[in-house]
Amino acid sequence: MNLSRTIIMFFGVILFGLSGVFAQQVGAPSIKADFQKIDTNKDGFITSDELQAHQTKQFNKLDKNKNGIIEKSELKDDKSKMFEKADKNNDSQISQEEAFENFNDYFNSMDADKDRRVSESEFEEYWPINLRF
Repeated sequence: MNLSRTIIMFFGVILFGLSGVFAQQVGAPSIKADFQKIDTNKDGFITSDELQAHQTKQFNKLDKNKNGIIEKSELKDDKSKMFEKADKNNDSQISQEEAFENFNDYFNSMDADKDRRVSESEFEEYWPINLRF
């Protein structure tokens, strides 16, 4: 698996609030609930802005000491070693810049039909293929 795909998968996990269960498989009800949570205007699609807002919330949630950095100690249950893969500069922390660096790649990977929005079916198809460890 190449590094860019690994990093995209890591941020998918962060986006969807799975910080405590990195290695668990996600079931269909959870996928649907996650989609509905991100689709804030309830139009049946996730836009880049909606996904970015959700990613920001998730980053802030994982940043337990609120210093703008996710430290390894804040992800105690990271059994998948995704932290090390996402920490590009190997400084034992993930900055907001590192976390958001691959956002466009992640969004574009989910947007299979390239219409600049992610449908529920695109979201559901992306999860099982790309977010299992």
